[in-house]
Amino acid sequence: MKNGKDLRGVFMGVGLTAFFVAAAASQLKLQVFEKAHTIDLANKTKRYELSRPDPAKRGTIFSADGQPLAVDEATYDLNVDFTKCPDNEGFWLDLAQATGIPATEFESARATGAKTKLWPQTITSE
Repeated sequence: MKNGKDLRGVFMGVGLTAFFVAAAASQLKLQVFEKAHTIDLANKTKRYELSRPDPAKRGTIFSADGQPLAVDEATYDLNVDFTKCPDNEGFWLDLAQATGIPATEFESARATGAKTKLWPQTITSE
């Protein structure tokens, strides 16, 4: 009877090891070999989360007499992807008017053949 108990322990150990190897192989397949497909499925079902820092707003700082010393303001960097922009002069003129950056800068950057360009000056929401 002692041999029967020993064999059951061996079979249980082998069985658990096989389950562990199967689970690891399944996760390896999903996370390494089918990574793009898995992420696409998650995006389609809106189960994929993208995390990004969300800085806290400081608010307005007032002096002792109630005058604003500093005002918190949302700012944006302008990054233009020329492959997604229309090829007409009116677009660049409208963009120049909205951003305060001369249209010639946009057109010259596009003429160099660059796909994208980042303008370092900060643009406010106004």
